[in-house]
Amino acid sequence: MITMRRIPVTVFLFSLLSLAPFCHAATDRLTKGQSIKDGETLKSSDENFELGFFSLGNSTSRYVGIRYSNIQDKAVIWVANREKPISGTDGVLRIGEDGNLQVVDGNGNLVWSSSAEIHLLSSWKSASDPSPGNFTMGVDPRGAPQIVIWEQSRRRWRSGYWNGIIFSGVPFMAAFTTYQYGLRVSSENGGKLYLTYTPSDPSELNKFQITWNGFEEQKRWNKSTEAWQVIQSQPSEDCENYNYCGNFGVCTPSGSPRCSCLEGFQPRHPDQWRLGNWSGGCERRSPLQCQRNTGNGGEDGFKAVRCTKLPDFADKYRVTSDDCKKRCVNNCSCTAYAYVDAIGCMLWNGDLTDVQNHIQSGNTMHVRLAYSELGDEVKAYVKLDYILSSNLFPQYRSQQQDGYTCDSTDSFGWTGLPSHLCMATVVAQKETQR
Repeated sequence: MITMRRIPVTVFLFSLLSLAPFCHAATDRLTKGQSIKDGETLKSSDENFELGFFSLGNSTSRYVGIRYSNIQDKAVIWVANREKPISGTDGVLRIGEDGNLQVVDGNGNLVWSSSAEIHLLSSWKSASDPSPGNFTMGVDPRGAPQIVIWEQSRRRWRSGYWNGIIFSGVPFMAAFTTYQYGLRVSSENGGKLYLTYTPSDPSELNKFQITWNGFEEQKRWNKSTEAWQVIQSQPSEDCENYNYCGNFGVCTPSGSPRCSCLEGFQPRHPDQWRLGNWSGGCERRSPLQCQRNTGNGGEDGFKAVRCTKLPDFADKYRVTSDDCKKRCVNNCSCTAYAYVDAIGCMLWNGDLTDVQNHIQSGNTMHVRLAYSELGDEVKAYVKLDYILSSNLFPQYRSQQQDGYTCDSTDSFGWTGLPSHLCMATVVAQKETQR
């Protein structure tokens, strides 16, 4: 008898996961020694799904797979022998001696076996050809998990990081409670990740897929029109295309132009940038002090960039927010950091890739900039950090006057500071204005 274990599929195999009635209903099981011949089907207990042989379009090639059963459009959910269709109608689906599902042709030749684990969802070659196409979709587990679409080996789109409720780079997800309560990311031994989705309405038919032309798509069956309705599709516009504005560029969907450079950066190829070719990205206007190996100039600092889809390729650490900042400050190769609730400390080394500016939602990251690129307020904070962490601090402590505290004109508008901290902030401001 087939006992389906939870396969660590690292993709949106939500449609397959909906086949629980097929897996658990005693009357809907295929036992060892039984088989399904071409022309026969095995239906789930709710009769929503069927397993059997079929052809696509005008082709005579035969495939084994799972399709919707009780709706007019018997859309294909999954295909077993997608790379090796059977000629003729003599194929058989059976359980092999090793306990795996097998598809054999009329001559008894093995065409497909379920022995291999699936780790990526791959697109069809065309709308009517289920053989593997140019696109795959899966979970990239680096840092916090995120969904990625690849075109061959090149990234085409990513969802942003999973924050425990939604994928943070897809703003509309926050507005739909069906995602907030239905979507789960789980892990098994060995660190393999898998996704499950439970619709808020169990009677609802949903379909998640990677289309043959490279879009992650969710459809819902509309009973009134008896047709599939597209609920969402990614990438949905230019800024969703991976790294549309190049490294250190920021894409704003409502912007004109859509691409700009992060503060402290400038277009790498100004002529191309003016023509609307932003793929070259941006570069720093001023080199970092920590890279120049010289004491000349002020200390590097960090500028907060708000409401962004955080860059790709983050490294995640389980530390406090203060320790997160220290890890980045003490490592010159650390370009930026962010501390996100439910994710933790995130650090980026090297280029900042695929940054988007979402007006409605997003997170905050802190980007390392040269001292000359910082605003006066940030420069003062940098000076204050330097004073409080250096051997200059004791001299301000020794100057403390009993009972003296800052008023709103002494520094940054802070009140109630002891005099040694007040003096340090005043000096920081004066140093900034030199």
